[in-house]
Amino acid sequence: MTTTSRGSVSPKRLAPILMAAAVMVACGGDDGDELEWTVLTPEADQYWNPQYSPDGTRLAYGRGPGSSEAVWVTSTDGSGATQVSASVDDVGNIDWSPDGEWIAFTKDLGGPPFIAKVPAAGGDEVLLTQEGVGVAVLPQWSPDGSRIMYVEIGSGQPDIMMMNADGGQVRTQLATPDVEVGFWSPDGTQLAYFQVKEGRRILSVQALDGGEARELVGEGHESFEEWSPDGSEIAYTSRRTGLSDIWTVPVGGGEPRQITRDIKSDWNPTYSPDGQWIAYQSERGGQDDIWIVPAAGGESIRVTDTPAEEGGLVWTRDGQGLTFVNSETVTLLWKIDVATGEQTQLTFGSSDQGGARVSPDGRWVVFGDEGAGNDDIFVVSIGGGEPRQLTHRPVDDGAPRWSPDGSMIAFGSTENGRPDIFTIPIEGGEPTNVTSHPASDFNAQWSPDGSQIAFQSDRDGPRDIYVIPSGGGTATRLTHNGSATTPQWSPDGESVLYVDGRGEEGIEFDLYVVQPDGGARRRLTHQAGMASGSGQWSPDGTRIAYQGVGTSGGGNFDIFVMDADGGNQRQLTGLGGRRARPDADGDTVGFGVWGKVDPGWPHHRVHARRLQQSDRQRERRAAAEWGT
Repeated sequence: MTTTSRGSVSPKRLAPILMAAAVMVACGGDDGDELEWTVLTPEADQYWNPQYSPDGTRLAYGRGPGSSEAVWVTSTDGSGATQVSASVDDVGNIDWSPDGEWIAFTKDLGGPPFIAKVPAAGGDEVLLTQEGVGVAVLPQWSPDGSRIMYVEIGSGQPDIMMMNADGGQVRTQLATPDVEVGFWSPDGTQLAYFQVKEGRRILSVQALDGGEARELVGEGHESFEEWSPDGSEIAYTSRRTGLSDIWTVPVGGGEPRQITRDIKSDWNPTYSPDGQWIAYQSERGGQDDIWIVPAAGGESIRVTDTPAEEGGLVWTRDGQGLTFVNSETVTLLWKIDVATGEQTQLTFGSSDQGGARVSPDGRWVVFGDEGAGNDDIFVVSIGGGEPRQLTHRPVDDGAPRWSPDGSMIAFGSTENGRPDIFTIPIEGGEPTNVTSHPASDFNAQWSPDGSQIAFQSDRDGPRDIYVIPSGGGTATRLTHNGSATTPQWSPDGESVLYVDGRGEEGIEFDLYVVQPDGGARRRLTHQAGMASGSGQWSPDGTRIAYQGVGTSGGGNFDIFVMDADGGNQRQLTGLGGRRARPDADGDTVGFGVWGKVDPGWPHHRVHARRLQQSDRQRERRAAAEWGT
């Protein structure tokens, strides 16, 4: 199996790398055999992107906090760990040459990243792309070792580039607009890649010697692709049903096939070396774990069962084990006083807790807990204390939302075997099934008077917005494009704001409003190439804060604000934070940007920019969720 790099850089975590030395049930062992675990890197540090050498005798990975990141190589039992590259600000994806002599990697000295290679045994590094010129990332050796493919972002337009393995004769392999990472086929004759086109994310295949590209999947919700070892199909993650599942598609043409089906997210598929199994990450079972499933489809088998977060998944070369990064932590709830920076831990325990929402009166926090093998809904005082469990069912209940008066909570549940919307009183009791359509209904949003709930559903297409009475009844369809998401009611309840991925003129995503009775929609944003999202009304309903690609470039999100009718659009930030999310309170817009606190741990830093001069100081609260 020659394609080892991933479409997105593996997350960096303060954690050891663990290996399941033998997946006995999945790979030929007797039923009931236990998994054996080997800790390859016992020292607490940041580790990411583990990759086995072609002969399976060594393991390369990134290691090191802050400005001390480097490529390391160890034997498969974890002994003899050696730093083979110089320490720099940032080391990205790494990839072995097919002969096992070299390791290519992304290197960052504080400016735009570039591609370098280093002997796997250590030695002088060789610069392959020009330092500080454009952005070069995601190097991948060709199966024959003669070339290296990578992604270059020059003037904001990503291109797939090809160069000789010594760095010479660089040429553009694919300059299709909005192209993303590409992947070699196992025989080195074809290239698979993603491209954003008219609001859709398209998976295509093209011969390396030219010719017309063949579009394989074009639903617009795909990611994490990988060729099967025999080159006959491609595995990927798709949200075409509204949920994140593993799919495969024949390279020669044919219908995609759904491999996994679960209310929880499945992602990051990777084939076993013999092509018989697909390993993937999943939140099913109440936590982030590793599972395997037959490549032809069938019952999934759980490989890990710990409260730790896992990633960087790769098979051992003999197909008998899986190596991955293990973060050895759980997600708990905290609150942060924005004025003082004081942090208070609200929940404790060994299970993941998330999706926190503060009640309208500011006294309570509702959240989901994954401790009982499935998700349940809990509430806890904003001051901390013992959480109170609201749901007690052997199904997944999550994504809680407060009613405007704080008396009810809407949430998603799989009680009916698919995602549906339920409500429950804050005192507890029997949940009410609000939606019961044989489709996926999720992302519930209460109307300001609490009489209705807006939600997303795939009942008439991939994604549309509906409204239903909060006590249940007949749903009204508001959108008809099959690509609408994130409904948000206006404060007066007269409009529903949402994101649509099929705007006119080739727009990727735009903001629209529609009347809750299903009347005509109105488009608010009109910026070519913009990806808008997470719109938020001001409390008085006169303005909308939202995400958009701003002057910072690079496809990064910044915060904008506009009048409710779409006029007077202004960019507020220039940070280019990919996770920027507006939270308007009338005078300020707060937003989160990825940062770091303690070695390697990401969190949300809260920033604010004042929209107008005011002497009024608002007391703000935030429930912060540690982890990713």
